[in-house]
Amino acid sequence: MDSEWVELTAFEESMNVAGNLNIMKVVFESDCRRGRDITILGHCVDKACMKLKNFSLVNVKWANWICNKTADFICNFELENNCSWNFNMNYPKEIHDYVIFDAIN
Repeated sequence: MDSEWVELTAFEESMNVAGNLNIMKVVFESDCRRGRDITILGHCVDKACMKLKNFSLVNVKWANWICNKTADFICNFELENNCSWNFNMNYPKEIHDYVIFDAIN
């Protein structure tokens, strides 16, 4: 699966988790520019974004792909270890340096 499709799946899953936890004010980050892609993937992104209306307050921030080291590390770690991490702001120590790097950049 291409990384773009994986990111779309993660975005959709994030919306599902937020909805299941009854979180109505959300901030999502993406390195995808909605509405600028006329491929099938672009259509699927636009369709997924329709679900954002289920939240009372939504902010989607564009993040430069170079500032995605934390997400990249988490994805690779989960794939290599066949596991899934679920955490809030109390993130595991393994990703501390990546979080700091992404926050600075």
